[in-house]
Amino acid sequence: MAAITPVGAVNQELFTDARKTYLTAAVAAAGTSLTVQSIKEFAINQILCIGELGEEETEIVKTHASTTPTGTTITLVTGGVTFAHAINTP
Repeated sequence: MAAITPVGAVNQELFTDARKTYLTAAVAAAGTSLTVQSIKEFAINQILCIGELGEEETEIVKTHASTTPTGTTITLVTGGVTFAHAINTP
């Protein structure tokens, strides 16, 4: 019989090599762009986690398919974020 792995352990494994930055400007619900400390290693069609894993209002979003992150801005797909996020949110 296979061992059962707790869901939290699997989720942590998904984030093992994740790149991290922080918001330098708040983003409102439905916002479609993120102003961040660094866009290094962020790209088009990339899946992002905004917030800390397991916290309320943490969400998974996708970067825009054709708008490359530039300067300190990451553009998201149409619809943007579901929740508002404060400055310094990872």
